[in-house]
Amino acid sequence: MIGEISIFPDSHEVLVNEKVSISFTLKEYDVVYTLATNPNKIFSRNDLLEKVWGYDFEGDARTVDQHIKNIREKFKKAGIEFPIPKEEGLE
Repeated sequence: MIGEISIFPDSHEVLVNEKVSISFTLKEYDVVYTLATNPNKIFSRNDLLEKVWGYDFEGDARTVDQHIKNIREKFKKAGIEFPIPKEEGLE
C-alpha cells in the first residue's frame, strides 16, 4: 500500500482507499507499478520505454506521455492524485 493506493501485482488491481478500483490497460498498470515500486526514482521516457515496453519497442517515445496523461486522469476521477515525478519535458 502506498498512501491511499493499494496495488495488487497478482491481479493487476489498483484500489484507492481500499474500495475504489481503477481500471488500467496492461501497459498503464505496468507504468503505475513501475513508478510506485520505485518512489524515489525519476524515470526518463527512455527508462520507462525500456522497462515497460522493452528494448525492442519501435514506436514513438511520446506514447509514454499519453500513458502518463491517462493514468493521471484515471486517478483524478477516483478522487486522488498519483504523484508522478516529472523529468523535464515529460507531460
